[in-house]
Amino acid sequence: MFPLSEDDAILLLLLMLNVSYSSNMLVQMVLSRSNRGGRGPYCCLTQRSILLEYLHNQELDFKHHFRITRESFRELMNQLWADLPTRTHGWSREVHLLVFLFWLACGTSYRVVGACFNVPRTTTFRMVTSALNLMTRQLDKMVYFPKQNELPQIAAGFKALSGNDRFDGFVGAIDGCHVRIQAPESLPQDYFCRKQFYSIQLQAVCDHRGIFLDIFTGYPGSVHDARVLRNSPIYVGSLYPPVGYAILGDSGYQNLTAPITITTPFKDTRSPVEIRFNKAHAKARCIVERAFGLMKGRWRSVFTKALEVSVRKAPDVVAACAAMHNVCMRMHDEAPEELSDDDTEPDTPDDDVDETSNKQNSSQFRNDLAARLSCPTAAGDHDYHVVI
Repeated sequence: MFPLSEDDAILLLLLMLNVSYSSNMLVQMVLSRSNRGGRGPYCCLTQRSILLEYLHNQELDFKHHFRITRESFRELMNQLWADLPTRTHGWSREVHLLVFLFWLACGTSYRVVGACFNVPRTTTFRMVTSALNLMTRQLDKMVYFPKQNELPQIAAGFKALSGNDRFDGFVGAIDGCHVRIQAPESLPQDYFCRKQFYSIQLQAVCDHRGIFLDIFTGYPGSVHDARVLRNSPIYVGSLYPPVGYAILGDSGYQNLTAPITITTPFKDTRSPVEIRFNKAHAKARCIVERAFGLMKGRWRSVFTKALEVSVRKAPDVVAACAAMHNVCMRMHDEAPEELSDDDTEPDTPDDDVDETSNKQNSSQFRNDLAARLSCPTAAGDHDYHVVI
């Protein structure tokens, strides 16, 4: 049985109702229409629909409603669907992504999003879910570690951020933030964080530009930052940074050299050497806080109120926001606004963590670097060999 379009169905209906067309003529009309080659288009919006009008009409403010530029939208389309076979039926991929972006940008219900674009609520739900699932599957195309030959440039970037030419060897900054969720039905107390709301955690490592190199999300809000780190793939698999490099962390983390190297500021600083090191450390590390602020500013409807999705789906939404942040940063698509990161205060040290492991080596690494930062630069016009 060949598929019938709406017009074909009307023709057959006329035949069934004995309208004054000859039976043979009606049958021939249907057969000729069905043999034009493949299915006719369906589930397609015309160029006059408001969704595609915003995408193609340059006079309309696309970014205001979808939070990214048209150029970033096309790059995101390429990242998600370039390796997949072309669709021959169903809603177009553009429509899927537009509906998904509008849902994220507005933080509203499927019913409201569907009503805005004259799309059924159940279809809106399927579009959002489909785009979200695809984005999590393609995450490694948007969030990934740098190549070996890119590390010197990243290290130079962190050196510039620190304001000290001797602050060298750092290729990332790590931090975590809490994402509000609605109280889950199961074990809600595990998700109640020190900020006094229900949350899941996002741990991220970024480079000197604020582009995320690694993300790990989904742990309940009550879990300490250091414990989240110890259960993350980057730590368990010693994935980053490579040997000879380190990443910057706040005082909520341990000062480590193994299994990955994380350098934290001195606690209870007293000497000028430690104070000078901490200032350079803070200047360089704050890029990860700015990255969180830019991401939250772009997707403020996600990060300024409790996510209206299940606790199982929430990590995927957060990961998608982080991935799209990277796409926009690489496209020089500035965030509409930057929200201050309310998680700048680090966790108190985790008392259950054994800090005896490699403590001596990590402390020595930090002490040596601090000493280099405080070492005076030789004056170029002074002859140190002259004996007076």
